[in-house]
Amino acid sequence: MRELDAAGLNVYHVIAPYLLTFVAANQRERILSAVAQAASELGYAEMSVQAIIARAGVSRRTFYEHSKNKEDAFLAAYDAVVHQQARNIRRAYLINQGTVRERLRAGPRRGRARGEILPGAG
Repeated sequence: MRELDAAGLNVYHVIAPYLLTFVAANQRERILSAVAQAASELGYAEMSVQAIIARAGVSRRTFYEHSKNKEDAFLAAYDAVVHQQARNIRRAYLINQGTVRERLRAGPRRGRARGEILPGAG
């Protein structure tokens, strides 16, 4: 029997949608990070779905739930890197002082200094 909360609701039904969303987001993040790793180590041409799933620790089925193929996963990882760099530049411009050039130059270095490849990685 599943546990009921104080209001008599089945706790599983309340938590499950959030848990599934968290798991899917975590899997996607691991896949994108694995794509960046595999592409860096092997190059795009030698990178395979097998290399990606081995680094991400996900099943082939999970990979294909998130991406159509290797190219789709690579483009998603590329987009994630571009978006992260754009956020870093914007943040640096807003929080740093100095000329426009000094502010913008500080942006891309923020993520690299922390070793970030993708959002949440590093």
